[in-house]
Amino acid sequence: YPQKQKLKEYKFLKSTLRFFPSLNNLPYVPLIGADRVNLLKKADCLKNRWIELQFPQSYLDDFAPVRIQGASPSGNHLAVAGKRGFITCDLVSCNWNTFSDPSFEMSIFCVALCWFNNHVVCASFDADQIKDNHWIALERQQHQFHTRASTSTALKYEILCFPFDQLSEKHLIFKYKLKSTSPICSIDCSSDILNVCFADGTIELFSIISSTSLSPARTSNSSLVSLGESKARSYSLCSLSQFSS
Repeated sequence: YPQKQKLKEYKFLKSTLRFFPSLNNLPYVPLIGADRVNLLKKADCLKNRWIELQFPQSYLDDFAPVRIQGASPSGNHLAVAGKRGFITCDLVSCNWNTFSDPSFEMSIFCVALCWFNNHVVCASFDADQIKDNHWIALERQQHQFHTRASTSTALKYEILCFPFDQLSEKHLIFKYKLKSTSPICSIDCSSDILNVCFADGTIELFSIISSTSLSPARTSNSSLVSLGESKARSYSLCSLSQFSS
């Protein structure tokens, strides 16, 4: 090779598109490394122009390695999760957002995440279970923790949603405890429909609706959860249907 050309090595990169194939229309390819995210604009692929964003060192010190990641449909935001909690990044300003309350962040054990508009939707172990030593032991096997749990233990999960730039319990948009105890494989959101895929082959669909559009008949439904408020608009999560293979 000519001397002007250089070979650069990137270690342990994972693509967010592997988990969310529907985001193939993003203007860039997001690749996650051990301590940073690498963005390659598709228009500049032949020019090999990379944008590198370092993860906040404070988050890496407490919760490395990063295990889960997902880009917003607009392509302007990214969320990544380590052992506990998660962080978000505005890819336009290149600013990271972290949880303001460390104790609340410790209560979130993210197993999957996706986006609803500019809100992060996170599937987490039920916070009550995380306090047990059983779940602390599972943290040591974080790369496959939700598939190595004892079959005699009933896993419990909850769905949480936050504005990407306001990560705190105060700004929690909604919280929904799932009935299924099967491990969650993935979650994804298309428009206002959230689908949750479980390891036993079950898929559960939810509708994310504005609380201002709820009728009295719908609010009496036990599967409907009234949720928090964000930027003068509140949402609710309503169970639609469940499918099994």
